[in-house]
Amino acid sequence: MPFLTKGKTNWKYILIVVILAAIVGGGILGYLRYFEREIVSINQFPEIKKPEKVVEREKPVENKFSEVNERFVKVLFPNEGEQLVAGNTYWITWEAKNVEKIDILLVERKGEGRTYVNERIIAEGLLPTGENKYKWNIPIDLPPSKYILLISGDNGLVEDFSDDYFVVSDSLSIQEKEKMLREMLRGNLL
Repeated sequence: MPFLTKGKTNWKYILIVVILAAIVGGGILGYLRYFEREIVSINQFPEIKKPEKVVEREKPVENKFSEVNERFVKVLFPNEGEQLVAGNTYWITWEAKNVEKIDILLVERKGEGRTYVNERIIAEGLLPTGENKYKWNIPIDLPPSKYILLISGDNGLVEDFSDDYFVVSDSLSIQEKEKMLREMLRGNLL
């Protein structure tokens, strides 16, 4: 034991422990005595009654930050890595909520990174019909390249890009034709 040294009592150690206990104890008592005046019980005010039951609102409060007024667009097709052929017709599809007009732009990518060189308007001012799709006949003269789609709502207040590039080519390999057949069976190719 540290306070016993070779059979003798280590009074310095005991004195330090007692002083620390007095300081800590005094601090706690002083704190309680000082803040005792600040502690208020609800029983001291008989005119204040505890609520018996919290009543929930039947209808949520609508404000500009609630889901009720949430506004967005999301590209669904073409969205990532599809192989499309110039001259064919496809359905461009998207999700939208609380959007009045839709614009669709085709953006061409050139070089490394995200270098965009060309933008083409596919459609603008589309009104919501509930179907959220647009029949797109890819022009036969559209150069083979990597593209992304930008769907913009309400003059750019909300917008979404394709998640990844898709390719428009002028001819297809056998694998690309198989993939196109799968898309046709899903209803994305006319």
